[in-house]
Amino acid sequence: MSIIWRCWITVTVILALMLGTLGVLVSLQHDAVLASLTKKRISVIAQNTANSFQQALDIGLPLTSIRNANDMLNRIRGQDSSPLQISVTDTSGDIVFMTDQHANLLPDDQWLMQLSASNEQTLHSETDKLLTSGLKLKAIDGSVAGIVIVAYAKEHFDDVSHSLVTKLISGALVMLVIFSSATWLVLFYTLRDARRGYREIIKLLRSYASTQSKLPRPAPPTIASYGFFTDAVYELHNNLAEAESCFRRLQYEQQTPEDGTSTRSTLIMPSPNNSLAYSMSRYLTPWVAIILVSAIMSFGAYAHHHTQSSFEPEQAERLQLIGKLVNTDIQRAVDSGVPLRDLVGASSYFNELLAAFPEISYLGIRGDILNVSAGAQTEPGFWSFGNISFTGLPIRHDGQQIAELIIQPNPHYFTLQFRDILLDLGVFTIAALLVAFHVFAVTFSATLTGPFNRLMYLSQCQAKGDFAVRLNHFRHSEIDRAAAFLSERTARLGETSSSLIKPRAPNVLEFAYLNDVRLPLFLYAFTDALSVSFLPVYTANLSNSFHWIEGPLVQSLPLVGYLLAITLISPLVRPVIARMGHRRTLLWSSLLCSLFYAGLWNADTTVELTLYRSLTGAGFALSTLACQDYTLDVSQPAQRSRALALFTSTLFSGVFTGVAVGGILADRIGASNVFAIGAAMVLLAWALVFLMLPRQHHRASMHPFSLKIWRPLSNRQYRLLVLGAAIPSNALTQCFIAFLLALQLHSIGASAADIARVMMLYYLIIMIASALAPRLLPEISNWTKATLGLLISAFALGMASVSPTYWTLLLAVIVAGLGQALLRDPTIATALQLSDSQLKAFGSDTILSSLRAIERIGSALALLVIAFMVQHYGYNTGIAVLSVWLALAGTVCAIWQRQCVSQPLND
Repeated sequence: MSIIWRCWITVTVILALMLGTLGVLVSLQHDAVLASLTKKRISVIAQNTANSFQQALDIGLPLTSIRNANDMLNRIRGQDSSPLQISVTDTSGDIVFMTDQHANLLPDDQWLMQLSASNEQTLHSETDKLLTSGLKLKAIDGSVAGIVIVAYAKEHFDDVSHSLVTKLISGALVMLVIFSSATWLVLFYTLRDARRGYREIIKLLRSYASTQSKLPRPAPPTIASYGFFTDAVYELHNNLAEAESCFRRLQYEQQTPEDGTSTRSTLIMPSPNNSLAYSMSRYLTPWVAIILVSAIMSFGAYAHHHTQSSFEPEQAERLQLIGKLVNTDIQRAVDSGVPLRDLVGASSYFNELLAAFPEISYLGIRGDILNVSAGAQTEPGFWSFGNISFTGLPIRHDGQQIAELIIQPNPHYFTLQFRDILLDLGVFTIAALLVAFHVFAVTFSATLTGPFNRLMYLSQCQAKGDFAVRLNHFRHSEIDRAAAFLSERTARLGETSSSLIKPRAPNVLEFAYLNDVRLPLFLYAFTDALSVSFLPVYTANLSNSFHWIEGPLVQSLPLVGYLLAITLISPLVRPVIARMGHRRTLLWSSLLCSLFYAGLWNADTTVELTLYRSLTGAGFALSTLACQDYTLDVSQPAQRSRALALFTSTLFSGVFTGVAVGGILADRIGASNVFAIGAAMVLLAWALVFLMLPRQHHRASMHPFSLKIWRPLSNRQYRLLVLGAAIPSNALTQCFIAFLLALQLHSIGASAADIARVMMLYYLIIMIASALAPRLLPEISNWTKATLGLLISAFALGMASVSPTYWTLLLAVIVAGLGQALLRDPTIATALQLSDSQLKAFGSDTILSSLRAIERIGSALALLVIAFMVQHYGYNTGIAVLSVWLALAGTVCAIWQRQCVSQPLND
């Protein structure tokens, strides 16, 4: 497969996934908004019906003695064209009056009993077939005299939903074709030189594969530019030429090994370092980003247009219903003999209606006798829903029209109702770019740069006369197939030197790549972060099995268990990997995490939720640390810094995406179902590990590890680092972001999606600021950065505690993210510096494990203290206490730095 088709297929698959996911989100949001609007409309009908019956009940009449009840119900039923049934039941649930005797749309008896026993006046419910609104009728003595039930059959609702889904699918397919075609054209133009280089590589390999010992070697390449393959083509030709010479010489000198004497082994080698991957990223990433953003924005505009068209009938029905209700009230007053000019309270009445029905922007009576209005006539904006139109309903007296009721819809109301999907579009665009970047990198590593790296390594070895290894072609790419003759030569020679006495078969060479664990790591981080935005709130909705604990303390238990489980499992990760290898460790941890997430999905009590969340913490700690260990082991010493940077960026990309998507999904499909999606994502990670990691056991050497994590605390500088920087840094994330922020935002009315959008900014700022800080602040010491991070975070939390509004909390999260970015990396860097100097006897492995374990234990204890403070003194106090702690830690670090200026800890 040529390079252009490989690039095109990869981008097309990413486009299809992104458009499909966005279409599902739009459809779910559309149905949620439409259901909410329909419930509000039928609740208006229920209230109007109840008002009509309540007038008779208020004068002491029994419910069954209202003679014109059926006519009254049919008249109210005629005000709405939807498939409605209006029923009035007694307290036992028996039907007293009903609009349609042939169709029974009543809810079940359990729903009626729930409404009767409830202290609430109204109750709404939704099933697969019905939307129901119930309202109690009160007798003159205050007891419940009956129940008004308005039931809406969802056939029309389902038709509207299916119609939108059909349009979204059609639009997504059209967008996919358009942008997929645009992708092919862009790739065809930008990769014109690289395609020529790729063909030249395949041509060279096939030429040398077909060359026999008596034929001359192929001519060198003649074209000057092969895109990002330019250097590779010429280097490969030289390697193949030298390898051909060595092969001919050794073939002449050496005998073939005897049968039955050969042995072989499999060697796992770190990936060789070359610039091909970087060159491809520089060429392709900007174009891919432009195409993805354009596709998502175009599909978002298309979806917005069709949701607007879908909502317009509902807008018209609501407008007509409200207009008829208002017109009926005014007409009743006129018919009872009140002159129109004496309706002095009309303006106040209209203002009350505008407050009750925000979908209306203007109400007025226009006539020769009286002109009165409320509200303002508005003009539509670019994102407004519906066409601006006036609806006029006549007001009559003695058969003649004396005035007209004017009602105008609010063109911005439905835009506000659909605000979430517009915000989700922005979040989804960022998440899509992150996912696409990682998928793109891994796909090309597996199908192009990986095979090319293997080819270059083997050709370089054979050019030096080393025929001791051959490749294992379990990845069947075009380059691997074309280069198979190099391995066949090795197999024929058997030995690289004729001086060996006993011949043996060549070793099988497999390469381990950084990208082998890139997608699994992203999925682990993504799944682990799915519940961050809603877990404390979700915990409060479960049955509390801890009867002696309540409130915020109960809500903190799953997070405390999660942190303690990570602390306990972290010291065991390296021994487990040393015994099982990276691949088997990741396979088993993925299966266990999937089972634990299934347990979270099925959890009904706080005990079950705490248990399974703790187990998932242990599983994800094992998975992520195994990925980090693999990343370091397969990297060349000169690549360690880049490998760690890749690990960190992938980890935070997954966390960012998981936080953002988790809250959105919780609002659309329910929090418990998010855990089911998490189980599926971990199984996908299991499949990627199974397919991509080398099957051979692989473990690099390491420093001896000690489980005595407390011993390094005997060093004063390390003790200050842990207590003054590491624990406050982790507490900032766990206590404020994952706990207090979610609860505080929920208390002011934010949804799970709103909380997720705020939280994701924290991780986005960390990703950006962590990358920029070393470049912008190269001369500032690690202690200074840590001190600044602590003080900036303390200021952010202090601001949030003083004014806990949505926008203040949003600003506090951004500032706290900046502080965390300045705090996190310098803390780790300082710990590594200490492990190379004053704590050299412990080794870097022990120091890092000690740092992680102690900071998690400290943050877990801090979380319990903060939860106790919140339970007794409120959220603001908890945030204020955390702010003071960070400020004190920053002050202590500043004093320490000033005392140790003569002996700085940084390089």
